[in-house]
Amino acid sequence: MMPEKLTKDEIIARQEQYYEWIAYYDDGTFLKQYDDENKLVYHFGFVNLDKIIAFELIPKNNKLLPIKIDLKNYSFYVGNKLKKEIFTLKKVINLQSLIDAEIDQKAKLVFWRHVKKDFNQYGVTTSIIYELGFEFKTKTISIFIDKDGNLGVPETFEEQGFKQV
Repeated sequence: MMPEKLTKDEIIARQEQYYEWIAYYDDGTFLKQYDDENKLVYHFGFVNLDKIIAFELIPKNNKLLPIKIDLKNYSFYVGNKLKKEIFTLKKVINLQSLIDAEIDQKAKLVFWRHVKKDFNQYGVTTSIIYELGFEFKTKTISIFIDKDGNLGVPETFEEQGFKQV
């Protein structure tokens, strides 16, 4: 598998993104999503999940903070500061206690870009929610990041207010 050349479509997709990723490896090397020097794009499938020790979302906007997960210590960092809790509208989520409950298991990296395109009479608007976290054997612990750098956590339908009929 070879990286792709930065096509016109890839350039448009890149402009819509709020963050670009970097994967850091245990041998001191790293892989960036975009290689500007050679005009290449690396998709997530290029990340060597056997060697990865950290994964970072680098903001394209100076008002946002970088968000990083450490796959050796199972920790979240926002702006290079350890993030143990997330405050939602309904409650405080203690990320560290969720992770500590699963710590005896090896975790895999979770990374998704949820892209939503809205079409209307004025054109197309794109919104992206990034999901970053750990997949343990019995549980996935992840956070959502929106275009403004706000953090959230995935909720069940019940937590969103839906009831089973």
